[in-house]
Amino acid sequence: MIDRFPARLAIVHMLPAVAAAHGVDHRQILASVGIDGGDDGWANGVVARARIAEVLATLARRTGDAMIGLDLARAADPGALGPPGLALGAGRTLGQSLMSHIRQMPALQGGVSYRLERSGASARLTHRLWGGTAEEARVLNEGVAGFIVGAIRGILGDDCAALHVTLPHRPLACTRDYDDRLGAAVTFRAGDGIVIEFDAALLDQPNCRWRDARADGPGAPALPLDRDSGRIEDEALITTLDLLFVPAAMAGQVSVECAARALGLSPRSLQRRLAALGTSYERQLDDWRHRSARQALVGGETPIQTIARGLGYADASHFIRAFHRWEGSAPAEWRKTRRADPL
Repeated sequence: MIDRFPARLAIVHMLPAVAAAHGVDHRQILASVGIDGGDDGWANGVVARARIAEVLATLARRTGDAMIGLDLARAADPGALGPPGLALGAGRTLGQSLMSHIRQMPALQGGVSYRLERSGASARLTHRLWGGTAEEARVLNEGVAGFIVGAIRGILGDDCAALHVTLPHRPLACTRDYDDRLGAAVTFRAGDGIVIEFDAALLDQPNCRWRDARADGPGAPALPLDRDSGRIEDEALITTLDLLFVPAAMAGQVSVECAARALGLSPRSLQRRLAALGTSYERQLDDWRHRSARQALVGGETPIQTIARGLGYADASHFIRAFHRWEGSAPAEWRKTRRADPL
C-alpha cells in the first residue's frame, strides 16, 4: 500500500543540515525521488508522503545510521513547520500545547490520526499515519516520536517526568541505544502507530515559557498580574484576554469557561468584570478574531481553512460567515481587493 496523502516538505526542512553532518549531499537524496533540492524553496512544496518516507529511508541507507530519525528530530525547528509547530509551543499548559498541535496538523499533512487521551492517572498520545506500512515509515515515525518527546521536555523543563514511547516497527539497533538517544523508555511492538505515555498530571503543568515569562524571564508574553495580590487589574483584563486568545484558539478552547479557568476566576466573575468595563467576553473574542483575521489575510497566502483553525473555529464555513459579517465580503475576496491596503 502506497501512502498518497499530501504532506509538506517542511517536514524534512532539517534534511540539508543533518545530511551534511554525515557527509551526504541532500540534493542527491531529494533528486532520487524527483525533488529539485537545488531550489531554495523546495521545503515549501507539497508531495505524497510516500516520497518523504523514501527520502528518509534513503538518508538512513546513505548515512548508515539506523536512528537518523532521532537526529532529524533534534535538528527540527518548530517554526519551520508552520502552524502545527508554532502551536506546539504556544499553549499555557502541556495539555493545551498538545491539543493545539493536534488541531493544527492538517496544515502540515493529511492522513494522520492524532489523539490525546486521559485515563485515570495516565495520559496517552497516539499518532498514526494512514497509508503505507510502519516499516516504510520507520524513519519518519522515529523522527515524529523524537520531535514530540523533545517538545514535551521543552514545554515542561525540569518538571518533565518519565515518558514511555512505543514504536510500531522493528528496531534496527539495540533498544538501549534508542532509550539513550531519545531520552525515554522505548518499546517496539507491531501496531498502528506511535504511542507516548506519561503521567496525566503533566497535562496540567504550565508551559515553562509562560511560567518563566511571569518571572520576568524569556519566553511567551507575561500576564500583567499585580505583583502583590497576583490579581489581574481591571485595566489590564482586556489586554490579558488578547494574550490568552492566541493559544486558546489554536487548541479550539475559546469558551468563557476555559478563559476564566486560565485567569483563576469563575465564568460569572469574568463576565461581571467585563460588563463593568462596558464589554463582554463574546465581544472581546469577536474583536480579536476580526483583527487577527485581517492581519493573516493581508500578511500572506495562508489558506482560509488554516486561518480559521488558528482563530478557533470548528469549521471554515463558520469563519467565512463571521468575516462576511465584519467586512461584507468573503475572506478570499477581501484578500484580493485589500491586500495592498494598510490595516
